[in-house]
Parts: sequence; structure tokens; C-alpha cells
Amino acid sequence: MKKVNIERNELLLDQLVLVDGLPGNGKTLFSSIIPSLSKIELLSYSDQIEAICEYFFLGKIKLKEATTLIRMFADLKLYNQSMGRNVNFRKKDLSSVYNYPNSKEYENRLNGPGDENIIPIIKKNKPVLHLATHNKLGYSKPLWSAFEEKLFFLEIIRHPAYMITQISKVLMEDLVENVRNWSTQFSYKNKAIPYFAMGWEADFLNLNPTERSIRFINDYIDKVKKFKSDNHQRSNQVLTIPFELFVLEPKRYVKKIIKFLNVKATKLTNSAMLKQNVPRNKIADGIDLEIYRRCGWKKPIDKLDESDELDLRKKNIQELASKKHYELFNYLCESYEKEIWSP
Repeated sequence: MKKVNIERNELLLDQLVLVDGLPGNGKTLFSSIIPSLSKIELLSYSDQIEAICEYFFLGKIKLKEATTLIRMFADLKLYNQSMGRNVNFRKKDLSSVYNYPNSKEYENRLNGPGDENIIPIIKKNKPVLHLATHNKLGYSKPLWSAFEEKLFFLEIIRHPAYMITQISKVLMEDLVENVRNWSTQFSYKNKAIPYFAMGWEADFLNLNPTERSIRFINDYIDKVKKFKSDNHQRSNQVLTIPFELFVLEPKRYVKKIIKFLNVKATKLTNSAMLKQNVPRNKIADGIDLEIYRRCGWKKPIDKLDESDELDLRKKNIQELASKKHYELFNYLCESYEKEIWSP
């Protein structure tokens, strides 16, 4: 068969922002607020783009092909979204247009210009495509290859004690060997295991969900550190935001986001923050939604202060992990408290 080169030299999108980070870190809070800023599209996901990054990490696709596919899928999402096609109108979903600060905008698109007529509108308005992604900064080489200076990461980080319950319950338990698991898996000893366990496959099978989660967090933090060490030239395209500091002092970080993305606040920005209950008096004062409860969220205990809440979460993990893994978990917690935030 004749060798062919896959190409997509033209790129429709002008800018792409990824709200990225580990499960349970509060990405949806940020993805609910930043669409209130000028030009930024509503929250959406792209399992296809994430899968391509995962396939590249596993060595199952070359960089050239990965780059071309990612460019095509991103442009296609922006193209369809700009005319109201394939947009989520399920009211209970976090990515619903009804959770967008201006839902009428997307309702109006249903009756507006479409197909070839939407292209000049996109080129004129230069909307910012906005995706929420799951721990992709550490696997992002194909993304940088695809978009270069057009790509911006909002890297959301959070104290491990606040993330580990959701990671353990959803990623390491509920979705293992589940048809609803859309992330890439590979075969090891006749078992399907997730792409991120490459290099510690045997451990993944032998560990319980909590211990897997601790190993996963540690492994991903190492990958992000390596990416940053190897890619200093991209430092102005990655903005790291600690969840705790944001919910306590959101306006300070919204200003940083505005400068980072070169956008503006709108009349909807303050109401979007209030809807997400920021600023907060307490980190754990989240929104009581069914989907959050399914992922392990619980209302904070009134009589406990911030430090007590954190100690309680740590104690719960101690009962579920081996001594070795609890020591690793403590190390991750202490590192975060020393470098980022401590109550």
C-alpha cells in the first residue's frame, strides 16, 4: 500500500483553554465560572481528544497522526457548537447550556446561521473553545504539537485529602471493568487496566481502590513536574490555581485568569461566582448536588474548623490503606500544605 501523510494544515479555532487536573479537584467550579468571561464557550468535554493523548502515551499512535486528529476534533467541536449542534441541553448535567451564564445564547444558535455560513462568524468573533479535561497536562505532548501558542492550560490543584475519596470511589472502583469507562485501557494478565497504570500494572491489580488512588496521585504529580521541567518555554501558557485559595479569594484569581487568557469580565461574572458559592468561609462549603454526592462529597460538619475537617479526612484514609501507602499519602499531604495551602 502506498504511504500517505495525514494532514490538517488549516485551523479554525483561534484559542483553546483546557481546565485540567485530577478528579475531585473542583474543575467544574472553574468551568462554570470562566464562560462568564468574554469570548469563552460553555463547558464541554472531548473524550476523543483525551483518548488520542492516552494512545500516544501508550505508543499506539504516532505524534504526526495524533496531532492531525486532535486538530480536526477540536475544530469540529467548535464548528458544531457555534451553530448549536451537539450541545448539551440536559438540565441536570454540569455541562448543560442551562448551567451556562447566558443559556439564551445557545438557544439562539439553534435558529441562527449554520454549516458554511458559520465559518465567517467564527473567524470574526474568535470564540475560545473551552474543554474540561482529566489529568492531561502530564500527557500533553500531542496537544502542544497540535495547537502550540493557541493552547492554554488552567491547571487546577487541590489538597490530596479532598480529592482521594472521589478518585477512589469513581475511578478506581465504580469504573473499573465498567462499560461507562471511556478512558483508554490496556490488557495485562487478561485484565483491562487504565492507561495511567502503565509501569505499575502488577501493583494496580494488587492494591485496593484507596491505595491505587494514592499511587495514581503521586505518579501524576511526578509527570506534571517532569513536563514543567522539560518545557519551560510553555510556562506562560500554564496557569496553576489552587482550589482552596480560589474559593477563599476568587476575585484575585479571576483577575489572573482574565490576564492569562486576554479576555474580559462581563456583567455575568459576579453572578456566576455566587452561583458556585464563592467566596466561601470554609473550603468544604460546596454545592449540594446529586452528582457530587454520588462521587463521595459530604456536607461539612458545622462544629469542625478547617483543620479538623482535614484531619478527619486523613484519618478515614488511614483506615483504608496499608502503612506504606498511608505514609506516601501523608507525604503528599504534607508537601501540599508546605508548598500551597494549609489551614
